[in-house]
Amino acid sequence: MTAIPSHAPPASAALASHGLTCSRCGGSGILRMGDQQFRTCLDCLGQGQLPTEVQRELLFSDLRAAVSSVHAR
Repeated sequence: MTAIPSHAPPASAALASHGLTCSRCGGSGILRMGDQQFRTCLDCLGQGQLPTEVQRELLFSDLRAAVSSVHAR
């Protein structure tokens, strides 16, 4: 039996290709601490985008909130 190919990428691939820009560092991965002082942004680990696990949690928490608001009506 042959599996039917899916045209939609898996959720994890979609999150990886359309990552959420880190709001703390603005996507640079670096935080300015002073005039000549910088450090790696710990929210995104210097990558400029939130880790996949955090993106999933944000996505699913938004979905849960939307579903609960619909059920509350």
